[in-house]
Amino acid sequence: MDNSILAKEMKLHYASIGMVTDYDCWKENEEVSVEKVIKQMKENANSVASVLMDVIPRIVDADWSKESEELAKLVDGSIF
Repeated sequence: MDNSILAKEMKLHYASIGMVTDYDCWKENEEVSVEKVIKQMKENANSVASVLMDVIPRIVDADWSKESEELAKLVDGSIF
């Protein structure tokens, strides 16, 4: 089962972050190596850490009452 479905059933707000590790599926004339992928993964991890350090305090400080009520109504009326 998808994590977003489980989060919804538990009436939890859910978000995800996706990271691209290489571009060889569309970018021509560039060879991919393990070293390049690992380098990109490290850069992505640093970027995600920066995003989370910025976003988490704002998430904590926000009033989520309205969104939580709407989610509860949606879940209570859903059939899984």
